[in-house]
Amino acid sequence: MSPPSVTKQFSQLVAPDLIALGFTPNGTKQFRRLVGDIIQVIFLHVESRIRREFMIEYCAFLISVPHTHYSLEHGGRFPVGSHGTWYRADTSEKLEQSMTQVRAAIPALVDWFRASETLPGFLGTFSTHCSAQPPALVHNGHTAMTLACGHVSAGDFHAARLHAMRALSEFESILASFRAQHPTADHWAPVCIERAQALIAAIDASATDSLLAEWRALTTGALKIHR
Repeated sequence: MSPPSVTKQFSQLVAPDLIALGFTPNGTKQFRRLVGDIIQVIFLHVESRIRREFMIEYCAFLISVPHTHYSLEHGGRFPVGSHGTWYRADTSEKLEQSMTQVRAAIPALVDWFRASETLPGFLGTFSTHCSAQPPALVHNGHTAMTLACGHVSAGDFHAARLHAMRALSEFESILASFRAQHPTADHWAPVCIERAQALIAAIDASATDSLLAEWRALTTGALKIHR
């Protein structure tokens, strides 16, 4: 007998709450919605190597920041505010119990998506999230670039430039530290440094619209997002 279908049960019992919010399926294990510059995604991971169980992850990020893969920097594992739960799904009874637990916790995730669906809401929830993290996790250049692009879109160019300068400094520091240990190895930081420099130059030249449009096209193309 084949094991019970996690994806089928999720689609029948949980997905309607997401679809009512405007999410659409992207395959059988992902749902996402695009609201302005904000993409929100929920992932269903099914594990079968040891025992059949599943985990849910969620995220929200700006498509105006160049992305070639999904980022969980703003988001995490479900339930909201936890380190995540692996739900049992090795029998029909266990799967039913797990889906009951998921449905009970879904309202908090719906509230999280609603809180981060507007640009001010996203910037607020993202800033609050970052302030609660250890410095090593947010002084990575990427956090500051997200805030820089978000503030550009909000029309706060002074704050945007400050965040872009911080991103540039952090990317340069990360690259210098890497080069000290691996002088000839490739690294991702040079591309990010160029982008931070381009954003600063665009802010100074009042030319951010075209730059962010280019970055939106990069993200939507790489992640196959249809606007």
